Amino acid sequence: MIAGVVICLLAYLLGSVPIGLLLARLKGIDIRKVGSGNIGFTNVLRAVGWRYAIPTLIFDLGKGFFPPFFALWFGLSEWVAILAGLFAICGHNWSIFLKAKGGKGVLTSCGVFLGLAPVPTLCAVGIFCLVLLLVRFVSVSSTIATISLPIFIFFISRDSFSILILALVSAIFVVVKHIPNFKRLMAGTEHKIGKR
Repeated sequence: MIAGVVICLLAYLLGSVPIGLLLARLKGIDIRKVGSGNIGFTNVLRAVGWRYAIPTLIFDLGKGFFPPFFALWFGLSEWVAILAGLFAICGHNWSIFLKAKGGKGVLTSCGVFLGLAPVPTLCAVGIFCLVLLLVRFVSVSSTIATISLPIFIFFISRDSFSILILALVSAIFVVVKHIPNFKRLMAGTEHKIGKR
């Protein structure tokens, strides 16, 4: 019980680390005040380039992947691992270091599910890549891929009801976090990938 609580708290703290914001500051840029204002990979890429975006991508994936991984590695239950993943996502989305603001949780969620349900997650990543090639909007690709993940989990990992629940919650988070992007899409002001 105590170990589970500790891992979940550490997962939230790790998830809360705004790596994109910190790396952009190395170039004297407050990532929250440029582009979409998001602290994640896509906005870091647009604002400061690949050199800072790639570490952001790796770290955001890692802070989702490792809490559930270590929960299972220490012999804790699948539910504890799932809660650790949820806390990592919540930390990224509502960071204690940013007054409960944060990113959209796409990469951190991807990291969580790469550990818990790798095959369905890779299928969802494939959907992301396909949609991105077709429409060139990261927001659209991320949302569709995240919504597809519970479907893949349902059909591929039939015995993982608890993981399916987490995937549904994660999808809701991603959709809600992308509402500003949907508004920009409607207004014709959303940027395509590769454009600043």
